[in-house]
Amino acid sequence: MQTYSRRMAQVATDSAVLFATGTQISKAMLSPVKSIYGTQDALAELSSLGVEALDEIETAAQSFSDTWAGTTKAEFITAAYDIKSGIASLSDAAVADYTRIAGITAKATKATTGEMTSLFATGYGIYTAFLQNAAKAGEELGLRFTDASGNLKAMPEMLGLLKNKFGETMTAADKIELQKAFGTVEAVKLIELL
Repeated sequence: MQTYSRRMAQVATDSAVLFATGTQISKAMLSPVKSIYGTQDALAELSSLGVEALDEIETAAQSFSDTWAGTTKAEFITAAYDIKSGIASLSDAAVADYTRIAGITAKATKATTGEMTSLFATGYGIYTAFLQNAAKAGEELGLRFTDASGNLKAMPEMLGLLKNKFGETMTAADKIELQKAFGTVEAVKLIELL
């Protein structure tokens, strides 16, 4: 009876080891398949934004994931989608470049590529709201943000004019006046930030 019990215990142990080994083998075999589906899904989403150079984006994603551990191809492509969503005017090649730059910045700051691409797109939406309304806002504020040729002055020059008008610290009334002139809260945030 003891021999039988020991054999049954051994069979149970062997079965558990075989089951665990089979599970690990299955996971290892399915991992690339899941990765391929994740990549294909991300490419389909990116395609929905009108991006046509999907092979170029996928190549950039592969290169990035091979160079920088911790970011999969699918994550890179999803981040490219975020960049293109936030900056629709980018060419396909620029989408890959911006995403790569955002990914490298993310690695340097210990952020995720997705977080950094979101920040880049938000920043772009802020630097555009400000620039699109700068000439009109300058007129409303009694400042000239354009040069003799009608081109916008450089950002430091515009900020210098604003600093001369409002001083080092803006009051709530100053912020309201700026928001009214520029038409967006984002422009005021940019001015405060810089």
